[in-house]
Amino acid sequence: MVQTGHQAYRQNAGNSVISKEQLLLKLYEGSLNFLHLARRGMEENNPRVKGENISKIIAIMTELDCALDMDTGGEIAENLSTLYRHIIFRLVEINIKNDIQGLDEIEHIIAEIRDGFTQAVLLTREKKESPMVMPPLPQMNEHKEGMRIAI
Repeated sequence: MVQTGHQAYRQNAGNSVISKEQLLLKLYEGSLNFLHLARRGMEENNPRVKGENISKIIAIMTELDCALDMDTGGEIAENLSTLYRHIIFRLVEINIKNDIQGLDEIEHIIAEIRDGFTQAVLLTREKKESPMVMPPLPQMNEHKEGMRIAI
């Protein structure tokens, strides 16, 4: 029996557990890898390699944009959506014009998003892993009328 792509995905998905954070980081890394392949396609005058890899980046950015929760994400989600749409628009232009310098721009943007997300994940983990520290209680001294005051 031949498995469909969906069936193979579901079978493999059950065999490995990956967090949302890891998935997002893999998508950003994948985008950067496809970008390097697209660059090679441009440099080698190979429109098929260039086009296929640019299309893969566009597909990833489209999925990332569609996955944003605008209600919960607020301004951050709106900013990410703007960046994802800018990347998609620029990639279409870059593909048409064979603009290698445009790929540099896109690489910088994706790397910045990835790095920012990595920092956010690390900060979130640190907050979850660090024990809650109570501030020290103030020392109590007797006041002259017998009242205790905090200093």
